[in-house]
Amino acid sequence: MLVARPHQRLALSLLLLLLASCSGDPGGSNDKTDARCVTLRDYFITKAWPVLGQRCASCHSLDGLALKRHAKLELQPETYPGFVDTNLASIREMARTEYDDVPLLTLKPTGGNNHGGGVVLEKDSAELEVLRTLVAKVRADDDDDASKCHNAGGDADHVVLQSPEQTLRSASLVLVGKLPPQSELDAVRAGGEAALGKAVDKLMTDEAFYARVRELFNDLLLTDKYYGSTQRAIGTINGNYVKADIYDPWWTGLSNADKTKHNDAVAREPLELIVHVVRNDKPFSEVLTADYTMVNPYSAAIYGAKVAFDDPSDADEWKPAKLTQTYKGENVAIPHAGILSTPMFLNRFPTTPTNRNRHRARVVYKLFLATDILRIAERPIDPTQSTAYNNPPREDPACTTCHTLIDPVAGAFQRFSHYDMERYEPNAAWHKDMFGPGYGAETMPTSDYGQALRWLSSHVVKDPRFVISVVHNVYELLMGRAPLTYPRDQSVPDYQARIAAWRAQDAVLGKIAKAFRDDDENFKTAVRELVLSPLFRAANAAPDMSDDEKVVVGDVGRFRLVTPRALDRKIRALTGVRWESTGGTGYLTSTYRILYGGIDSDAVVARLGQPNAVMAAVMKRMANEVACKATAFDFTKAKDKRLLFPAVDVDTEPEGADAEAAIKANIKHLHARLLGEQLADDSAELAATYKLFVETYKEGLGALADGSAKEYMTYWCRARWDWDQSGAPLALPKERFIEKDPRYVLRAWRAVITYLLSDFSFLYQ
Repeated sequence: MLVARPHQRLALSLLLLLLASCSGDPGGSNDKTDARCVTLRDYFITKAWPVLGQRCASCHSLDGLALKRHAKLELQPETYPGFVDTNLASIREMARTEYDDVPLLTLKPTGGNNHGGGVVLEKDSAELEVLRTLVAKVRADDDDDASKCHNAGGDADHVVLQSPEQTLRSASLVLVGKLPPQSELDAVRAGGEAALGKAVDKLMTDEAFYARVRELFNDLLLTDKYYGSTQRAIGTINGNYVKADIYDPWWTGLSNADKTKHNDAVAREPLELIVHVVRNDKPFSEVLTADYTMVNPYSAAIYGAKVAFDDPSDADEWKPAKLTQTYKGENVAIPHAGILSTPMFLNRFPTTPTNRNRHRARVVYKLFLATDILRIAERPIDPTQSTAYNNPPREDPACTTCHTLIDPVAGAFQRFSHYDMERYEPNAAWHKDMFGPGYGAETMPTSDYGQALRWLSSHVVKDPRFVISVVHNVYELLMGRAPLTYPRDQSVPDYQARIAAWRAQDAVLGKIAKAFRDDDENFKTAVRELVLSPLFRAANAAPDMSDDEKVVVGDVGRFRLVTPRALDRKIRALTGVRWESTGGTGYLTSTYRILYGGIDSDAVVARLGQPNAVMAAVMKRMANEVACKATAFDFTKAKDKRLLFPAVDVDTEPEGADAEAAIKANIKHLHARLLGEQLADDSAELAATYKLFVETYKEGLGALADGSAKEYMTYWCRARWDWDQSGAPLALPKERFIEKDPRYVLRAWRAVITYLLSDFSFLYQ
């Protein structure tokens, strides 16, 4: 279970630092605030949208009556990514257009100018006054320059950020699964923020970072469902490529090891394309627009791709390739469209003759446009009403709202079989009873049907939502949760505080999106900017916050439970040993992966963010067994080579001369290494850990004296094996064996290691 310790403070989350807006409270309700301090965007979010969203959006939304009558004002719901900027763009024209010297934005709601909706707002209402102020701010060409706020930064004392060194440590563990070298920490300590940015960039050149990219994006694509098998991926593409037949003598003659190499090469194809784009600093849009795919020697053999490799046996050598399939006896070129046309994407998100690619369209919206299509127009649907229509998806208003968005995108997959997912059928026709292929208001020309996915991809990456989706994905993948959503329930007491929290987070994500876009959509830029932002670096908050302030800082910056694979890497990096079975298989990547909240990309596709009783038991066992394995082994090394115990020896006992200082120095080292904490000499944490060591030591001496404990340690806690060696461990030279603990010192240190490995700060990031 998680061990509570004196130093555990309020786990911080975000944003009073960013909410350094001029309003005297997080909701901006202080009427004494200088009006210049409220930017157009902030005013729209906090004041205007609650009016427009409640009183106007139902008619002026995508499926509303106003738009069906060709009204000029179109309002997107809060579920639409970037709805603030999209709606402001629509409002600007209405605010600047007048009829009888009155702006249409304030005239229409009062029933003027033949408003189809009649009187919506009374002329003397507070709501109309909000719209008048909105018009004034639009006409003033408010540039949203928050620097004019007289109190900018005034709430910064509510939030404590990680130092540059702490940030680099956190980023290194998250991005590459290891601690940064001391030289890098020293450089960042000396160079400050400028050096920190360069250090984060350097992390993203480490090969371990690209392994992390594969892991992160598999959480979205889930294509590792097919990985680690002898034929799970190959079986899905059976017969559609040169050597993709699991019954062919060529295949059956392969060893299981070679079958796995071929299978895994096909399974990892979409993830390797993403890695190729990231590694080479290409625009991230190329993951959708690439007119090629990635193959290694093993997948090239399956596909029959003519690619020259430096080492035909190297499974890590990936090169671009263009593939063909056999269709009715002829080779047909695949019109590649990045990962969308890869066999694994098409099989992982399959379709049926009745679904007609709508599932794939929903995935495109979700992954690459940050849009949950099912929430855009969520409403109760009466299935009995649809019986009045011959074709409900095209005719029933309750259905068309979603289908006008889904069906055109689904049409881009028209030439991939409904029965054999990755099979390309160049002459397949689209369904005439569905909305035609297209994107938004644009219809796909029939001349582009042969390369429909390419046409779709080129439109998706030009949509402003694509950039938003990348930033949201980076945030969710690194922080372990989706960004905040705009609060819709105005009846809750803390509504304004919730808006403040959303507004502040959205502003930071918007800045990250701009940096990403301005740097030619370099994925690493989005990662770096998030790591440097308060969203990642927030470390603590003042204990005397008001209830509203607690709401504002209640999510972002919150700790995330370390995933099983990440915890496996962290244990090895910090302790020098791995938690593994006697056969060398890591428990957190196999036996306990699912029990500890991980995924298998098949039946289990969502990670658990909060521990349950089973996970707590896994935590407890991990801490005990890693401490058992690591403690004595670390003492077999020279002091300057030890990871855990550089300040003490196996015979350093509390009663010895200068022993207390040495033991406390080592405890401070352990807190720094395992938890990233720098303890002061008078800290409660140091005193608590020292007390644990001394009391365990004394109890152990008593147990040794009465015979209830033995000098020999439990077999697996003895130092007999060299855990620094990769693969099967080699026995240590006998002179380095440590099997006895005659004064209970080693077991006291094991208690300390167990204690720290059970700590919140170790298990969360």
